[in-house]
Amino acid sequence: MAAIDFIMRFNPLLQTIRSLNQAGVFGKLRRVDVENYAQDEQLPPQHWFWHHDRSGGILIEHAVHFIDLVHFLSPSKHVTVNGLKHNRNALQEDQIMANVLYESGLIATHYHSFARPGFFETTDIKLSYDIADIQLHGWIPLSAEVKVLVNEQSKEKLLSNPFFECLHAELVASATDESRPAGWGISDINISKDKQFVRSGGIQYEADEMITGRFSLGRSKQEVYADCVKSSLLDVLQKVSDSSHTLMASLESGLSSLEIAELATISARSNS
Repeated sequence: MAAIDFIMRFNPLLQTIRSLNQAGVFGKLRRVDVENYAQDEQLPPQHWFWHHDRSGGILIEHAVHFIDLVHFLSPSKHVTVNGLKHNRNALQEDQIMANVLYESGLIATHYHSFARPGFFETTDIKLSYDIADIQLHGWIPLSAEVKVLVNEQSKEKLLSNPFFECLHAELVASATDESRPAGWGISDINISKDKQFVRSGGIQYEADEMITGRFSLGRSKQEVYADCVKSSLLDVLQKVSDSSHTLMASLESGLSSLEIAELATISARSNS
């Protein structure tokens, strides 16, 4: 038995987003964009982090957590993986990115830089669903901005979530669609007078309102991180005592994410 230290799977915020999407609130996940800027002030050129034979490089040592996050939110087999990178010098590979296309049609991009002062250290994760945009902040996400089209059922699921705060809501019928300023345009779908429908990726969704709001855990990064580590250890202990228990972060999930990190790293180095 083996478990992987993918603690983001135990983050209540990420579990909430995953659960709501499984309940049909956000629609299909189409795009993930990860932008990660980390400082290198404590990573001198001789540090083990820069040695490929010890760390594997940024995608393998660091980005694998975010690759796994994509798999956690939207499991699907990868189809194509490629990468690009920049070397500061012969030893320090300080900027790298991976592009991944999945069978589901999801396209994910992971950009990671270890090249800026700590003042600019940030991580932003954008999730583009069929009927929702979600912007997460931080390596350990504590909050997220949300814009989502809802119907009566999905609105209830969203508003009943303890982490969600609604900031604004407006009827779809009166909302401005900047892509078609003249109106909703010609449609071959029979739309009832009291309901609205939108299409995304060939899928039709019922949507009466557009809601803007935010998720927030209301706790410090250290508190959330500590609880994630604790939950991951308890998950392993439960597996030890009950062999039928399914691990939240299995060996298989670790190998799947590592494979993509390796493929992207190989591609990036072959393209330089």
